[in-house]
Amino acid sequence: MSTATIAAYVGLGGLGRYIFDGLARREYEVMVGGAVLAVLLALLTEAAFALLAKATVAQGVRHRATAR
Repeated sequence: MSTATIAAYVGLGGLGRYIFDGLARREYEVMVGGAVLAVLLALLTEAAFALLAKATVAQGVRHRATAR
């Protein structure tokens, strides 16, 4: 997820474009909006991977891991 924001630093676009453009123009609402979008993207990706892990790990393996 970090590359979604850092790519804008080298001119490749991405969500960081809002952050860097807002900073350059001193439009802090644009900068905050870009930061909020980047955070939401990271949280949604984390949630998707957590659901994927829960769906793909066998129940017996999950039970043994939590019993320790």
